[in-house]
Amino acid sequence: MTPELVYYYPEGHEYHFSSGHVEKPERIETIRRALEAAGWWDPYPRLPSIELPADVLQTIHTPAYLNRVRTASRFAEHLDLDTYTTPYSWEIALQTAGGAAAVASAVWSGEARYGFALTRPPGHHATPHRAMGFCLLNNIALAAEWLFQQHNARRLAIVDLDLHHGNGTQEIFWRRDDVFFLSVHQSPLFPGTGEIRERGAGLGEGLTANFPLPPDSGDQALLSIVNRLILPLMDRYSPEMLLVSIGFDVHWRDPLGHLRMTAAAVGQAAASLQG
Repeated sequence: MTPELVYYYPEGHEYHFSSGHVEKPERIETIRRALEAAGWWDPYPRLPSIELPADVLQTIHTPAYLNRVRTASRFAEHLDLDTYTTPYSWEIALQTAGGAAAVASAVWSGEARYGFALTRPPGHHATPHRAMGFCLLNNIALAAEWLFQQHNARRLAIVDLDLHHGNGTQEIFWRRDDVFFLSVHQSPLFPGTGEIRERGAGLGEGLTANFPLPPDSGDQALLSIVNRLILPLMDRYSPEMLLVSIGFDVHWRDPLGHLRMTAAAVGQAAASLQG
C-alpha cells in the first residue's frame, strides 16, 4: 500500500556544528521529537539520500561555487560572517540535497502522497554562486532540478513560507519558465529582497510572486495570501507538482521574527496548499 507520507532525515547532521551558532543540530532534533510525540514519525518510512549527479548540481550552482564550498569545508572555513563549514559540511550538504530530491522523487512517482525532508544545512538563501544565511546548497532548487532531469517534469511551483525571503531560490529560477516561485515573508528583514515588484525576467517574467508582510501581520494575513492570491495564481499556472520551503520562524515565539503567527495557521496554510 502506498504510504501517506515519507521523510528524509539527515543522519550525521550533528557534525555540521559551530559552538554558539544559532544554526545548530537542535533545530532538526526538535522537529523530530515533536513528530515522535505526535505519533507521526515511526509509522512512515525514511528515505535514503540520492547521489546527485554533476549535471544537476552544476545547473543550480556554478562549478566555481561548488568547488569553493568543497574547499571551505575541507578547512572548516566560514563562507561569510553567518555561514560556517566543518570538515563534514560538504558531504552532509550533498546528502541533504539528495534527501530532498529523494522525497520529491517519491511523491512525483506516486510512491507517497506527501513528503517532508528535514534539511540541514538549510538551503533557500544559497544562490548559484554564493553561500549566505547559513545555507550551502539550495536543497529545494536541486530537488526541482532532479525532477526536471530524471523524471521529465516540465512545470513546477515552489512556495516559500519561511520568515525570510528565499532569495537564492528566486535568483536560480529568475529567468526560467519551468518554475513558478512564490514567497510569503517578513519585510523589512534579512536578506533585504522579495519586494512585490520583483517578478522575474526574460522567460521567467511573471513567474516570481512576492508577498512581503510587515511585522505583527498575524495569522489572517498568511491565510488570506495563501487562499486568495497564491492558490489562484497556481491554478492559472497549473504546476505538475508543488514543492514547499517551510521555516517555522514565522511562529510568534521565534525570537528573531515578528510575524506573530500560530502553528494552527501554518497548518491551515499547508492544508490549503495540499489541495
